[in-house]
Amino acid sequence: MDRSRTEPPTKAPARRVGRPAQPTDVPAEAEILARGLAAFAELGYDGASVRELARRLGVSHNFINDRYGSKELFWRAVIDRSLVAQVARLGAVLNVSGEDDQARLRNLVHAFHQANVAEPDLSRILQYESIRGGARLEYVPSTYAPVSSVMAGCARGTWRASRSATSKGVSLARVLSVPDQRPSFTSSAYGR
Repeated sequence: MDRSRTEPPTKAPARRVGRPAQPTDVPAEAEILARGLAAFAELGYDGASVRELARRLGVSHNFINDRYGSKELFWRAVIDRSLVAQVARLGAVLNVSGEDDQARLRNLVHAFHQANVAEPDLSRILQYESIRGGARLEYVPSTYAPVSSVMAGCARGTWRASRSATSKGVSLARVLSVPDQRPSFTSSAYGR
């Protein structure tokens, strides 16, 4: 007896009406912010549309507005995560006791360089924002103020201590552009 003749043929499941379901597996917060950092570094703030950011994050197009409120607030979350991590890296150097100002400053500059090597996308974003100017650039110093104030204080101390001893500290202070100790390049500085 042939069974194929007695059983009714099976039909393929009917397709659901509407858009296909979006994947529901949202990346972890750290991964979202890391991908956001990479996207802003590559595209710049103005070049990164919400749709493009969502595509790079692997989420729906309304995810950023639902989770963060706006593209601007998402940018701030990305920058906060990166700057807090960088400040934490530099904090270990700032809290070392028993060093003179010059050694502290040298170690701080080295740690700052290493932090920028570890996360180059943050540097790219800060360069982009420093060229553009505006509210986003003004937001950065509020997060980064503790390190820059200590760095400037170390440079001032190094500048004063090195004036009579050696020119090493002077050139270091010039590189760091300490505002109140910057050498004058007016005509009077050249004896005219």
